Amino acid sequence: MNKAKRWQLAIQFVAVTFLIFTGLFAGGLLIFSNELNNSLDEQLDTLLTEISDEVEEADGRLSIAKPRRFTKKQPLSSLARIELYDAEGKLIEHDGVKGTAKLITETSEVSQDGLNLRTSYMVLTSEEDKKLGYLQIQLPTTLRDRAIKKYIVTMGIISTLGLVLLSIAGLFFSKSWVGPLETSYRILRQFTEDATHELKTPIATIEACADNLEEELKLAGKETVRLDAIKRATGRMNKLVEDLTLLTQIQIGFEGILPGNIPGRVSFNSILAGVLEEFELRLKEKRIDLVHQVDENIFLNGHEDKLHRMIANIIENALRYTEEGGRIELTCRVRNGWLKLTVRDNGPGIPLESLPKIFDRFYRVDQARDRARGGVGLGLSIVKGIVDLHNGSIAITSEVNQGTGVTINLPVLS
Repeated sequence: MNKAKRWQLAIQFVAVTFLIFTGLFAGGLLIFSNELNNSLDEQLDTLLTEISDEVEEADGRLSIAKPRRFTKKQPLSSLARIELYDAEGKLIEHDGVKGTAKLITETSEVSQDGLNLRTSYMVLTSEEDKKLGYLQIQLPTTLRDRAIKKYIVTMGIISTLGLVLLSIAGLFFSKSWVGPLETSYRILRQFTEDATHELKTPIATIEACADNLEEELKLAGKETVRLDAIKRATGRMNKLVEDLTLLTQIQIGFEGILPGNIPGRVSFNSILAGVLEEFELRLKEKRIDLVHQVDENIFLNGHEDKLHRMIANIIENALRYTEEGGRIELTCRVRNGWLKLTVRDNGPGIPLESLPKIFDRFYRVDQARDRARGGVGLGLSIVKGIVDLHNGSIAITSEVNQGTGVTINLPVLS
């Protein structure tokens, strides 16, 4: 357990760290890219303002008087492309690096001959606010793209090294994290063993003494009513200890508690047949008709005794709450690699508000009624624990005065 838990904690730690690194990396890349784009846009706006002052109009025709005077003021200006368009968007003249040679108004970035260009334009107007044309400036994004690529490579290397180092650290520190858990696990396991032994011994003593006293009283011709009550209470206590022990074993794992803990290939049909045989006499006594439809050759990977207990508890519940002359339906079907076991009775049903609590320990829908029938409220808790142990699922549907249905899904072996 210790090694498995260490690896589990280390993997979870690395996974969470990876998600954090990925989020920070993506966020940092987004901020870095936006800042570079904003810087380019500021350069474009400044260049547009400066060049617009150099645009002249003569006989209704636009021209740039001194197209390179601005280059001394802007570090990226030597890379810029300047384009002058008339009012209809026709290119009049251009200067600088290679560009698109067309007016771009729908986007801020275009690609031309494998070169990405950041572009911006300005509408040129006369003093009477008449549109004269357009001034467009484009800047290659080569430097920006190079900076982003360096950022990605650098952060990728740092993130990879960080994850490797954190993985090693996580595996190392998980030993100290799992230590107290392992200690608690051993203490709980030992307590379960001790409690089972210490509780069962006095119960067995009481049962033996009660049996001896009963024989003596019968020989003396005296009543044994009180002894019968003691025996019933002792039997109930013994059953409660067994159920609590089993439930605890299921929840903390079987390692080191009982022999035969390793799951294996088991025949579900054989287990079910054994359970039905155990209940045959009781079903006849209550005149309850149990109808079952079961697929053949169903095999599971699991614990035979636990699966036996699971089925027995479900049928026990159905039998307990079904009135004389009632009916219980049991079906077992295999579909798409899963066994679907359904047990339905026509008993009093369960109120809707009680369904969410039905798997809680010691929960009983009708306390007085269940106590009279001998239930302690652990049957379905044990069933759910066994289902979880076998990687299955369980669901209960019920309606008052209409009956209750229990459906269990378990993975089957091919």
